[in-house]
Amino acid sequence: ANLRSSAALPQSAVPLILTVTSPNGSESWVSGSTHDLTWDISSPVSTGAFNLWLIDGDGNWLDTVGVAVMAEAGKTQYNASWYVNVPVRSDYKLTVYYRPDANVWGGWTASDLSDNVFAVTSSSPLTLTVTSPNGSESWANGTAQNLTWEISTPFSQGSINLWLIDGDGNWLDTVGV
Repeated sequence: ANLRSSAALPQSAVPLILTVTSPNGSESWVSGSTHDLTWDISSPVSTGAFNLWLIDGDGNWLDTVGVAVMAEAGKTQYNASWYVNVPVRSDYKLTVYYRPDANVWGGWTASDLSDNVFAVTSSSPLTLTVTSPNGSESWANGTAQNLTWEISTPFSQGSINLWLIDGDGNWLDTVGV
C-alpha cells in the first residue's frame, strides 16, 4: 500500500501568500491626499521587508510610494501611509513584494498585485462665488460699493480679476481693480 504521512509541513515549506487589500477595487483617490496602502500575508514573518510600487496601465513601475515596510513578528496585516503624488490617470495598480532578508535586494518570495485598477484624480476644482452684488442691489452711479466674493480653497498664487457685464453681454473693465 502507498501510505503518505499526514505530518504538517515545516513552516519554511509552506508558501507565503501575499494579498493586496487596498487599493484593490475601484478606488478614486485625489492627488495630494493621503491614504493607507494595505496588504495581508498568510503567515507571520519575523524578518525581511515589503516593497511597494505602483504600476500604471502602460506597464511603467513607479517608485513614488517610496517605502519599505519591515516585517514584524506575529503580524499578518500591514499598511503604509501614502501621500498620493502621481500623475492623474485611472489605471493604476499597487504591487507589494516580500523579501525575507531586508539587507538583500531581491530574493522575493511572495508578491501580489491589486485585482482591479484605481484612479488618481485632480484635486477638487477651485470655486468662486460672488456674494455682493448678487442680484437685488440697486446702486447709485458714482457711489462707492463693496464687491465681495468667497473662494472654496485658499491659494497663494495667481490673481482674481473683476469686470462688470452689462445686460447686452458687454464686459466692462470699469471696476478699477
